[in-house]
Amino acid sequence: MNNQDRDLQKELKELGYARIAGFVPAAEVDALEAACDEVVAWQEQNPSRMPEVNRPGEMTFVNELVAEPEHAERVREFGVGSRVAGVAQAILGREARHYLWQIVYKHGGYADPFCWHQDHLHTPADRNFFNIWIALSDMTVENGCLWVMPEVSLDTLRSYEQTPFGRTCWPLDDPNQGLPMEMKRGDALIVTSYTLHKSSGNFTDQMRKAVLFAFMRSGAVADGKPVPLHGYDTADAERC
Repeated sequence: MNNQDRDLQKELKELGYARIAGFVPAAEVDALEAACDEVVAWQEQNPSRMPEVNRPGEMTFVNELVAEPEHAERVREFGVGSRVAGVAQAILGREARHYLWQIVYKHGGYADPFCWHQDHLHTPADRNFFNIWIALSDMTVENGCLWVMPEVSLDTLRSYEQTPFGRTCWPLDDPNQGLPMEMKRGDALIVTSYTLHKSSGNFTDQMRKAVLFAFMRSGAVADGKPVPLHGYDTADAERC
């Protein structure tokens, strides 16, 4: 990634997020989207995987921990490649390791929001970790883009309450609803595991597509167990 003047560590520490325009060239996005589409098609035929979050025909979630090996490896190839490796190492240095990928597709016409949350709640690791979201389609307010809450609880896990849309750590009717992160296809958004984020409803007739790649520092532990991590192909990592 050609961004020599940026300090991603500083941006994430102060704001909780960092955006990278044009992170993935069109041809690479085409290949990544095709691989993700294949996984999503498989997930739609196997709704019993990740049943706690999947809503068939509305929102499709699938990650590396539940996907079939051939799917897992195909998407992971991008996640451990030079582009993501450069970002991960710019933030965590040579101790950066790939944790998993997760695909999130919000179907056209699905108007429900996905509540404010922190990813650390679902993966209670002993250290902060990071997700880099890549837009596989343009992500807009109208089709359900991500929203972030800058500078709030960047090192603290908040309390959660139940709502009709699921558990949330920030009210959906609060006057402060953060900032929408509209992205063009191929753009990227980096958030920390404590960053408050949500997604809005998809009020279009098109699928909103995104994939994230999570990375942690080597030796991470979650729920008292070592987190399975994978090394990067660092020989040609694109340094930030």
